[in-house]
Amino acid sequence: MTFRRASTVAGITREQVTEFTKIIESAQKPVLIHCGSGNRASAMWASYRITQGVEPEAAIKEARKMGLRPPLEEKLREIMLN
Repeated sequence: MTFRRASTVAGITREQVTEFTKIIESAQKPVLIHCGSGNRASAMWASYRITQGVEPEAAIKEARKMGLRPPLEEKLREIMLN
């Protein structure tokens, strides 16, 4: 198992999405993604899924089930859908 840290603080930026995507694509599978509450991890997962061509609403719906909450969902929509 290899540990990689993707820097995500309170929000989410396009740069963080790019970094996270590179980490996921180069990682051995399966991959475990975590954070303290599931909010940031699910937002990053949804952003990755969107970059892979998953419909944004489907990716966000998945992320909600994983712990995505409204304030970060709004930020995710802002950077991924604009």
